[in-house]
Amino acid sequence: MNNNLTTNRTFRIIGLIWMILICILAITSCGDGPQKKDPKESAEDRNDAKFAKNPAESDAQYLVDAYSIGLYEIEASQHAKQKAVRKDVKDLASQMIEAHSKMNESIKSHAVTKQVSLQKGLTEDQLKEIKDCSDKKGIEYDKAYLDKIVSDHKDVIKMAEEAAEKAGDPEIRNFFNTSLPALRHHVDMAIALKEKLNQ
Repeated sequence: MNNNLTTNRTFRIIGLIWMILICILAITSCGDGPQKKDPKESAEDRNDAKFAKNPAESDAQYLVDAYSIGLYEIEASQHAKQKAVRKDVKDLASQMIEAHSKMNESIKSHAVTKQVSLQKGLTEDQLKEIKDCSDKKGIEYDKAYLDKIVSDHKDVIKMAEEAAEKAGDPEIRNFFNTSLPALRHHVDMAIALKEKLNQ
């Protein structure tokens, strides 16, 4: 009898242990789980931790935003070199790759000096925008690429003008100030090409 009680108790204990283990596994494997974080948000979080309640945080954000747009322009322009129909659009894409690669190298240099974290790779939204544009064919692709250059550059010019005036760090102010002519030139070239395509 005692042996039966002991055996029953042992089985109950083993059963409880198994139930606890199953619950633990269910909790750790279910739910959202570890999700891949947006690379730009990761960089911003690292900068928030480093520069919290510090005027340098806004300077860091200027660099993060400019670098992010630069990464997108380089990747989108590499696609355009392959997919664009017109030679002048391909030529503009080559100029964009060269100019934004140089700008991003300068931003990286400032980021190292100022201990600012930058994103590694494109965000999901940026990848989706490139895919949406790449889904277009022929001259429609060329137009979509030029439209994106114009809209993105208008945004980055507005941000660069603000940074050139308001950044606390004089080196960062100077970087954006000297970048503005090239950014404005990119918009002018893209608008001129758009007009040619629409004729």
